[in-house]
Formats: sequence, C-alpha cells, structure tokens
Amino acid sequence: MILPFYKKLPEFRRVLPLNLPYFARPWVEVVLVLDENESEAETVALLRQYPQVQWKVLVNDQSHPWQPPCKSINVGLRHATHERVLVCSPESLFVTDVPALAVSVIDAVPRGVMLGRVAFGTFADLEAWGAASAFRAHVAEPMTPMNVYGSIATRKAEFEAVQGYDESFREWGGDDDNVRVRLEMNGARLVACADVKLLHLSAEPRPPYIQRDPLTDLRKCSPSSPLANTAEGWGQSFDRVAWRSDPLLTGAAYGGLHRQPVPGATATAVATPIRSRRQCSICGRLEHFQSPMPFCVRCDPPASHEGHASPRVVCVIQAYNEERHLRDCFDHLREHVDGFVVLDDGSTDATGDIAAREPGLLALLRNPRTEPHVWNEKRNKQQLLDAAKAQGAQWVLVCDADERYEALFLQGLRSIVTSLEYMGYSMMSVAVRELWNRPDQFRADGIWGRKRRTSLIRLPDVISFNDAKELHGTWVPDSLAPQLHDAARHALLLYHMYHLKMVHHDDRVQRRDFYQRLDPDNKYQTEGYAYLAEAGDDLQLEPITPDRSYDLAFIPEDLRALIAESGVA
Repeated sequence: MILPFYKKLPEFRRVLPLNLPYFARPWVEVVLVLDENESEAETVALLRQYPQVQWKVLVNDQSHPWQPPCKSINVGLRHATHERVLVCSPESLFVTDVPALAVSVIDAVPRGVMLGRVAFGTFADLEAWGAASAFRAHVAEPMTPMNVYGSIATRKAEFEAVQGYDESFREWGGDDDNVRVRLEMNGARLVACADVKLLHLSAEPRPPYIQRDPLTDLRKCSPSSPLANTAEGWGQSFDRVAWRSDPLLTGAAYGGLHRQPVPGATATAVATPIRSRRQCSICGRLEHFQSPMPFCVRCDPPASHEGHASPRVVCVIQAYNEERHLRDCFDHLREHVDGFVVLDDGSTDATGDIAAREPGLLALLRNPRTEPHVWNEKRNKQQLLDAAKAQGAQWVLVCDADERYEALFLQGLRSIVTSLEYMGYSMMSVAVRELWNRPDQFRADGIWGRKRRTSLIRLPDVISFNDAKELHGTWVPDSLAPQLHDAARHALLLYHMYHLKMVHHDDRVQRRDFYQRLDPDNKYQTEGYAYLAEAGDDLQLEPITPDRSYDLAFIPEDLRALIAESGVA
C-alpha cells in the first residue's frame, strides 16, 4: 500500500488504529511517502507503536509548498517490493477489507485495474454514525466514471509500463483521471468495485466541490501517449529511506510471516468493467460517452462531410515590420485558404513588398507611416474584414505573420468550415500556444495554458467594431458579439495556433515593453504585461507532439537551428 503523505499527521494518527487490522498482515507492506520532513520524527515515533505492520518510510528533504501527490506516489512505486500495489490517502478509513478485495480483483481480471469508491466525511460523522453509515451518507450514487475517486490498485508492472503518475502536474485534481486514461491506453482493463469502500476523513467538512478549469481538466484527460515523465527519471524525486520496520520482528509480533497467506477466493469483489474519462484533445468530448462533433477532424473524419458546399475562406493578416515572418506565414497557409487580404500598418521594412509579391494576394491595404507608430486595432480590423467581404469571403481566418496553425487544423480546414456553416455556427476559437525557448515546445502553466482566440469568423452583413476594446479586443464584429457566449453559435475547439514571437527571451521583453507603452495603466489588461517576460517558479513547458505539430519548414532558419542543435529531426 502506498500512502502519499503531506502534512497529514493529525488525520493519520486518528485513522491508523482503525485501519490496523488491514495493515497488520504479513502479505502487506505499507510504504508511507512523506513529501515533507517536518513531521518525520513524530510520524516514525507513531509507526513504532505498531510493530506488527511492515513499514517503510521515505522522506523528501526539499522544502516546497503543496504539490500534487504524483511525485510521492512514484517514489513509493519505485520502492515498493510487492507485486500488487494499492494507492490511497493516509486519511482514508477502510470501510471494507480494501486490500483483500483489491488482491482478488487484480488476480481475477487479466491486466485489471481496480477502482474503489471514496466518500468524503468528517471524524464527527464517523463518531455519530459509524463507518458504514457515514460512507452511505456521503457517497455519490450511482457509481460512474465521473465519481470514482482516489483509490486505485493494480500490478506494479502496469504502473511501471506507463511510467507512473505524471510528475509535470502542478494544479490540484485530475492526476487519478490521467493515470487511468494512460493505463487504459496501454491495454489495462479498468474495473469498478462497489464493494471497495473508503471514507476520506477530515476534521472539518469538505468544502463545496469547485469545478476545475475545463482546459486544465482537458489537458489531464487527453494525453497523447500512455507514457509520462521519462523512462529514467520518474519516481526519483527523492529516495531517502528514513525508517523501515524489521521484517523478522514484524513477523514475530504477528505470529510468523507465513501465518496468513495472501487472500484468494475467500475475499472476492464484484468487478464491473468501466471506461476512463478520456477526452478528445481538440473538441474535449468524453470519447467513451459522447458523440463525435463534426467540426473535430480527429473525431469525425473529413470524408463524412462530402456533399456540402465549402464556403469561401479568406485569411486576413495585419502586419507591422514583419519581414522576418511574413513570407513563411503565406507559405504555411496558401494551400488551405482562398486567398489573403493583408494590411501593412505603416511598416518601415520590406513587409509591404513581400505581401505585394504573394501569389494568393487578393487585396493589399496600406496605412501611412507615422512616427511614432500608432496602433489602431479597431480600425485595422474594420478595414481587413470590409476588404475580405468585398473579395467574396464568407468566412475569414485570422492570422498574424508570426503565427503558425497546426497541420491537423489546416488539413481539415475546409471540412471544419463546411461543418460550422452547415450547423449554423458563426465563429470558432482555437488555443493559443506561446512557444518558449524552442520552437517545438510551448508554455502551459497558469494563464499560458488557457489562452484562446476566436480565429474563424463567419462574416455578417454589417461589419463594425464600435463596441470592441481599443486593445486586445476580439475579431468578432459587433453584430456577432452576443453570440460569443452562445455554445450553439461559438465552437470552442483546441486546435493549436503557435506563436513564434515568444521563443527568444529578448522577443518576450520587446513584446512586454511594446504593450506597456500602449497600455501604461493596464486599462485593457488588468494583470498587466510583466508576466510576458517572466519565467517564475511554476514554469511548465510541454513538447509539441508529432500529431499536433505545425510545419517546421515555415519558420526562420535560426529557429530551425534550435531544433537541429538538439538532434531532433
């Protein structure tokens, strides 16, 4: 049994005597993983009072705030010596014989992963009602993939095959969902066991459930691979064994190591096959429970949209001094749109000349040069959408010169727009991925993982931006603005758009300074702009997986060199 432990000594002290009959067995090893060392002495002193249990205590000496238990669990997995593994919380009371039932399921179901039931109660509930009644009072009914929490048991080899829990997570929640998804992806069989009952206890009632950020939840439930972490590094965040009980003394205290064998047919649980909460990484649907969406090319292949006329799609680009990126931007989009409408916003470099030579150019607008340069988003958007409509555009794709859409999105663009049109949608948003330090990885922590932009817009009859913000406003015209929060008109997808002008630190500083000059009082962005150039302690970078990549041929040579230096093709 692996118990990830972070400042839970008061609760554990109260639960341990109640769980003792299940811990004190010769076939059970309890690996207590302390993710802090403040309570080490008291914890070990407590465990010494129960010599009949086979204990192993691991301690993290690195001070840190709370973090998900993924690293602790993995450390426990690395140090566990038994074939079968049960993971649960130190403050969880076993209402039923959880270890024996877990073993029976693991042995009965080939590659089985047992998922038990966890209810959240208080010690006062336990004293007033007893364990069974307190469990019934708080457990969610019926048992579904949406309310199977916490406990999980399977063979250690199954955890090792997927490299344990994902140690990159920083936020609360979802780590259990993620590991279940990856175990299932790797061929393991999830089974829910209503007989496996745990009562998660606390001194105070559990706060009302707060819905996790849906994008964070989606990220955790849509891994691209069964594997997490790295083959060499997972489970090695710390490895100090603070104390372990003497197995001979443990056996003597219990009456002999082999007095009680691992339970077999005498302890059985009804195991019901269950599916994970795996979500599509693009549309977010629960893949096992919800129907495909026709504008998600991963869930609904483009061939299914044959027979519907494809609307005319024009790409609109506003550019200022973008000679470094503009030509490659045209190249990555040219085969997928019906042409370009470009606004040269008074550039002092070759931006206008590059645009004028573009074979797919439908219209080139030029704003006069000013000193200093004056940025007028509302005017630029008005000009671009008016010109696109004059060129017969029914839909526009918004793109800046330093942005690249993922190949998956561009290959399905015609199908996506056709489906949006056919189903009566007016717009679609995509995920903005800010590349960081390298052109093949993006920043995912905090606000960085939640950035979106409405990039596909059906042009209305009347185009105006009178009500839009002067800076950081949407590309959605006034007449469509009421539909921004209408799920039947605004499709929120997670196709990826990658932003190149955040790779280098100097570019990030330049971008920060640019916006601070335009908005010195943070009128248009309350959080300000300093964060654009800050890494911070929570910096989290994710690699772009091959299935979600953009065409790396269409970026400047110096950025491609960053990839070549690492030996990645």
